[in-house]
Amino acid sequence: MVLGVKLQNNMEKELSLSEAFKELEKITAEFEKGQVDLEKGIPKFKKGLVLAKFLKEKLSKIENEIEEIKERF
Repeated sequence: MVLGVKLQNNMEKELSLSEAFKELEKITAEFEKGQVDLEKGIPKFKKGLVLAKFLKEKLSKIENEIEEIKERF
């Protein structure tokens, strides 16, 4: 599972589910520690929202697939 995330320089990077989670954790930690200045904060916040949405959608899809498999057995 991959995610195309637009980076600040408008390049797109493919991320796996685990890579997306690690990136979101990194962004969250920076905000929690107060290590983000105002100019860089908004793009990081937006990227965090994109990552969170991606993770929520993918995890929901995986959960549905697991439920379908369980119903068959």
